[in-house]
Amino acid sequence: MNRIRSRWIETTRPAAGLLLVTLFALLPMGMAGCGGEEEEKQEVAVAPPPPPPPPRPRCALGDLRDELQVSEKVQLSEAEAPPNCDDRRNLLVFFDAFVNGQADTLREMMGSQDSMQLEAMINAGQLAPVVARIREVTLETGVSPEGRPCVLAMYLLDDGYQAQMWYFKDAMGGSSFTSAPQLPNVVDRLSGNDLVESWFAILQEERDRGSEYDDMLDDLGQPEQSTSSSSGNAAPSAPRAPSRPGGPSPLGPSGPRTPGGPRTPGGPPGGG
Repeated sequence: MNRIRSRWIETTRPAAGLLLVTLFALLPMGMAGCGGEEEEKQEVAVAPPPPPPPPRPRCALGDLRDELQVSEKVQLSEAEAPPNCDDRRNLLVFFDAFVNGQADTLREMMGSQDSMQLEAMINAGQLAPVVARIREVTLETGVSPEGRPCVLAMYLLDDGYQAQMWYFKDAMGGSSFTSAPQLPNVVDRLSGNDLVESWFAILQEERDRGSEYDDMLDDLGQPEQSTSSSSGNAAPSAPRAPSRPGGPSPLGPSGPRTPGGPRTPGGPPGGG
């Protein structure tokens, strides 16, 4: 009996040992498999971090306006603003000084001739009344036919629009505001989507007309002019040549006029 039992033990012992070895061999594999699934589940559950917000553009107009405390009367869009940071800053500072009547700032930023005209306005007591009439100024930038950076200021006054062109770079490339030649009532003739281009086209038309009139006088000659004058038939008057404005004022000699031809700032052509 004992011999049979010992044989069963001897027979089953290797089998039991093999079973334990098999279980221990499977146990790490099972644990590793479960751990891998948990890690995989964790990787899926963790979302990637959101992308960083895009950086604000350098010298954004909103930031500059806040920094310089620019009046809401000065309207300059991102599309019309020059790319250079200093130019943007100078435009905002100059026209903010204009709508607020800050003579010291204007004097520092103007060219010599315009600064003298500003002094004449101040001495005549004209600057404050002009400033009081400005409700808004919309700025449109561009380049003159000679390649000079310029800005067209469309002033909204109590009873209409007036326009004035300024160069904001001097001949050496420095910052200096200089008023461009101005025609009487030019605001009535501006049209199209690019008012800066329209301004210089009108200026060129007047120059061409002036040249044609000069050529006509040359063809007539001096004797014909004297005869015509003595007979009482005066020669036709020449068109008014472009002249500098009477001062850094948006008002012309005849006062403000509502533009009939050009579009108003932000509106369609024709003033609608």
